[in-house]
Amino acid sequence: MSWLAAPTAAASACLLAGALHAPYKHFDRHLDTVRERLAAAAAAGGSPQAAPPPLYVVCRRGNDSQRAVARLREAGISHAVD
Repeated sequence: MSWLAAPTAAASACLLAGALHAPYKHFDRHLDTVRERLAAAAAAGGSPQAAPPPLYVVCRRGNDSQRAVARLREAGISHAVD
C-alpha cells in the first residue's frame, strides 16, 4: 500500500496504481481508509502473525511525506516509510 501526501497537481504527475492519493492537509480524513486497506492487505496475506504490509508515503519534495509518516506513527502505524 502506498500513500501519496501531495497536492492534486503533483499527484497527477506520479500516479501509483492502488495508491491512496490525498493532500497532507486532508490526512486525518483518510486515516480510517489507510487502516482498512492495511487490514485488508494483511488478511489477504493469510497469516495474522505475518509482518504488516509495506506502507510507503510519497510526496514531491519529501516534506509532507515526512509529516504524514510522523502522524501515522502517532496513530499507531509504525511501519510506514517515506
